[in-house]
Amino acid sequence: MQKPIVAGALAAAVLVVSAMTAGGAGQSPPQATTAPTFSRDVAPILYANCVTCHRPGDIAPMSFVTYTDVRPWARAIDKAVTDGIMPPWHADAATGTFENERRLTAAEKDTIRRWVAAGAPQGDPAALPAAPAFGDGWRIGTPDAVLEMQEDYAVPARGKIEYEFFYIPTNFSEAKWLQAIEVRPGNRAVVHHVLVFYRAPPEGPAPAAAIRLVPEHNRTPPRQDERGISTHPPRRTPGQQSRLLATYAPGTDPQVFRPGTAVRLAPGGTL
Repeated sequence: MQKPIVAGALAAAVLVVSAMTAGGAGQSPPQATTAPTFSRDVAPILYANCVTCHRPGDIAPMSFVTYTDVRPWARAIDKAVTDGIMPPWHADAATGTFENERRLTAAEKDTIRRWVAAGAPQGDPAALPAAPAFGDGWRIGTPDAVLEMQEDYAVPARGKIEYEFFYIPTNFSEAKWLQAIEVRPGNRAVVHHVLVFYRAPPEGPAPAAAIRLVPEHNRTPPRQDERGISTHPPRRTPGQQSRLLATYAPGTDPQVFRPGTAVRLAPGGTL
């Protein structure tokens, strides 16, 4: 009656030893790792952080919407992300300082790094999320008002252009509340950056001279010193209110205020 019990115990012991031997002393069998793919892992990162500029017809020189678009740039994307060049964000402040900061997380950077190291695989096309939808050029949606330069500015093929000052009357007869503003250059190949200020006469009684905001032409040549170097912009009329409303540079987001908040623009102002 005792032999079957002993035999059973020996069989169990042999099975345990065999299992330990197959895996190596104290080691677990290696686990297969899955490399990130464009469709499942990388496209969501690009769609959330890059395609506002990297899409057909916008400022970036290449599109990042499809795998065919992105694949030739895989290593360049990895380097730009690792070096902190992209997404463009130049504030020298700790992560989390600004609520609209544009940085990739460490996990997102690691995903791109591992994807490139694995040969930048496409993955299952069915896993690709829908690309973000954009309006016809305007990232803020259809504007309530579009104000354009009244004449084109001829850019010479060579040479250096100092700051130029252009004036666009708004013809606002009453105060307006600005919730979003976007600057769109007519020719992105030659426009480096734009600063938009709003100048308006003081509301209420004011000297007659304070209401003449727009010069005879909508552009005034920059004043020059004796060396021919441009100096300060035209002097502001006393009593004018002025504030910076918008900026533009490659990679800059439109200025959009939180829902329920806006900037008040006094009537009769000029951009």
